[in-house]
Amino acid sequence: MIFGVLVSLVFLGPSLHATTRTAASCSAADVNTAISASSNGDTVLVPGGTCSWDYSSNVVTIPSTKAITLNGQGTTTINFDNGDNPGDVSTGAFYVNAGTTTNTFVTGFTFNGGYISGFCPIQINDSYSPRTVTWRFYNNIVNMNSGGSPLVSMCIHGDGPGLVDHNIFNTTVDFSDFTQNWGEGNPASQTAWSEDVIPGGPNMLFFENNTVNGPANLNPTGTSLSQNYGGVQVVYRHNTLNNVGLDAHGYCNTSTSSCQPPNQPNSCQYVNTRWWEIYDNTFAATGTSTNVYAWVALRGGSGVMWGNTTSGTNLGAGEVQMQSDCASGFPYPAQDQVGQGITQSSGSQATHPSPAYMWGNSGFPISSTNTNYVNQGTDYFVSSSQPSTILRCESAADVSAGCPVSYNYVPYTYPHPLVSGTTTTIFPPTNVKVLVQ
Repeated sequence: MIFGVLVSLVFLGPSLHATTRTAASCSAADVNTAISASSNGDTVLVPGGTCSWDYSSNVVTIPSTKAITLNGQGTTTINFDNGDNPGDVSTGAFYVNAGTTTNTFVTGFTFNGGYISGFCPIQINDSYSPRTVTWRFYNNIVNMNSGGSPLVSMCIHGDGPGLVDHNIFNTTVDFSDFTQNWGEGNPASQTAWSEDVIPGGPNMLFFENNTVNGPANLNPTGTSLSQNYGGVQVVYRHNTLNNVGLDAHGYCNTSTSSCQPPNQPNSCQYVNTRWWEIYDNTFAATGTSTNVYAWVALRGGSGVMWGNTTSGTNLGAGEVQMQSDCASGFPYPAQDQVGQGITQSSGSQATHPSPAYMWGNSGFPISSTNTNYVNQGTDYFVSSSQPSTILRCESAADVSAGCPVSYNYVPYTYPHPLVSGTTTTIFPPTNVKVLVQ
């Protein structure tokens, strides 16, 4: 019997467990010291208080080799130094580089401030190859109420996967983006567009169960939860969006004179939104003026939008706009426009469309603002319930099967497995004692 117990102890192996350490303070230097001492799977607790992080001497970085949990414990406030280096689009004060083997988590902080004109104090970077495991930004408060206009709080670079959930985003500044999702963000490459999309799949950027508060009595399309570029695949579900819209950018290869300033994300240079899923969100108008002309602007890519609702008595038109960033002068279909799929390549149009589908949305007039390119019944379909037949051309397998192919759309697991805990690593017990009698 004793031998059997000893054999069992041998097979338990060495003690395997994550370490929790506490930074000396919330200063950038002390937090970086604690991160440097950590290993994959560890937790770094920030002990609370108020500190300033900025782009120069007070940058905090989680390297991809330190896939950890950084936890502000609900008592840590970080003030960002607003707009200090407006000539550098890569300027940031907090960098999260997602790991490829272990989840990276950021939670329990209040972040104040946003950089002007598209510069992001929080930057989250994915790996393209190998793809990262899912990172998570959750239970944080992000306030963008000072620092100029327009403001941006977070830039997300890469293909994902990632999860932004159960956060509170606040701003009183119009024409601001809480996040900018850049995807691969390369104007010279269509690699993001050639990647497979699996509708309802896990390898996307998820925004789930967030509460987003924009400025009342201003048009919500001026302020968005996020703007999307660079072939990103994104899911918005179960969010409450107060006076805030959503935007999926398209593409139009027009002259540079009509583009935004250099180094800014814009529809003239970038391969843009690849795929979107927008469902079970509530869009609310809390102001007193009737000024809501569009909750959602879908300018590129394809996807599904279903089960969304509106609330408020001053909604105005409150519509979903199906758009194209090319006004005219290009053959139909325009590059990256709504309804395009994987067969599209740089400089040419898709031979097999992959239309968008909208169903069961309450209080949303859905219409095209550019019927030269985007039309109901060809590029997108609207119905009261999920259609029995949905077509797609979104993966190499679809192409092999003879695009377009029909499929039954099923959304990804809700809540996300990282929220429900079904993917949490379970470590073996430590300090095991065996009593033999």
